[in-house]
Amino acid sequence: MEGFAKRKWVAITLAAVILPMSLLTTFKLTGIIPESQTPEIITVDAVNWNMTRSLHPGGIYDIGETVENIYATNEVAVMLRVDVCSYVDDPDPVVGPYFGRDGVCFTLSANFSIPKGFGVSLVVKYLPADDNATVYVQTSNWAVIKENISVTGIKWFGTSENEAYTKAEILNSPCCLDTQAYWVFDDQNTIDHTLNVALEATYFNGTTYQKIVLPVALHIFPDAGNTINDPNVRSIGCGSYKACLCPIYDTSDFYKILVHESGKMVDVHMKPPSDADYDLYYYDRNKNEQAHSTNRGNGIMEWLAYPSDPLGDCYIEVRFYANCSGKYELEVTTYYGGGCPFLYAWNGQDYVIDNNLLPTSARSSGTDVRSSASESTIFILFFPNPREFQEKKSQENFDNIWFPEKRTE
Repeated sequence: MEGFAKRKWVAITLAAVILPMSLLTTFKLTGIIPESQTPEIITVDAVNWNMTRSLHPGGIYDIGETVENIYATNEVAVMLRVDVCSYVDDPDPVVGPYFGRDGVCFTLSANFSIPKGFGVSLVVKYLPADDNATVYVQTSNWAVIKENISVTGIKWFGTSENEAYTKAEILNSPCCLDTQAYWVFDDQNTIDHTLNVALEATYFNGTTYQKIVLPVALHIFPDAGNTINDPNVRSIGCGSYKACLCPIYDTSDFYKILVHESGKMVDVHMKPPSDADYDLYYYDRNKNEQAHSTNRGNGIMEWLAYPSDPLGDCYIEVRFYANCSGKYELEVTTYYGGGCPFLYAWNGQDYVIDNNLLPTSARSSGTDVRSSASESTIFILFFPNPREFQEKKSQENFDNIWFPEKRTE
């Protein structure tokens, strides 16, 4: 009797194991549960962000910039958003996470939505590109916000040889994962740094498994030279750049502009912080000042344009004038043109470039306003370049704002 009871329980146990396995196999064969397979990988082009470091022990700069990478089709939507919160230069060697070093604090948000099929996993990876930086991922409950996911693993620090990561299982759609991290630099403000952040979202679309990879690359450069003869003067081309100034330790940033095309104008805009007044200066290849923009007042944009030199580089200085430390934005563009601002006038139908006022302002796309105007009233508008004119023209209430002079012929 006892042997029969044992055999009975063995049979029941085997049935409890074999029956679910049989059902699972049947479900996979019939497609009720898709069998796991190597996903098709779709990698989206990286989105880049850059900034220049500062020389300010104890300085904390609010950056407040967002960079996003998005992949969206009719079957899935995936987004990786990185918010660069602040740049910190912490001189205290016993306070983490900087421990006497400088670095960047940022938050990250991974979002996933699929109307058909189901999500499998989200993985966020952090990989410094060089040996002189480390990334630390917050693991506290307040720093990890999740919806419709289950976090399955966190590696809280990463180097160039071993990436940090946060791994999560998708429970339902839509879902999101928010985290905070610190990117800390070990050098003495002398090395370029890049942090590669990537979101990997794996899902089943009803037919196949797919993995979407969204990369974001953060770039940090050493502080630009503080004098025009400084070996750390930063070489740049056309583009947008961000950096910081402060009133004591870092009062100037110098840039070398690499534009050697004859007939082109170098156009530079600089936007200071809203609570600070910074100025803009232009130097020729012999390092002599040729132009400057020194508008007074906090948050006022500075602008200048000067002919490029085909025989050598020119230099740009952003100089602290008054009030607070902070981040400024520098934009460099080039265009073909003469040595003075463009003149826009009303020709009876639209605002166009007047081509016959000064020989140096002539452009092939200009027009003789006086010969084509059908009205006796001409509005004269001065703008530094066509790009800015189009921006102003697109603003609301243009007629009420941008008429500095009205002249009757």
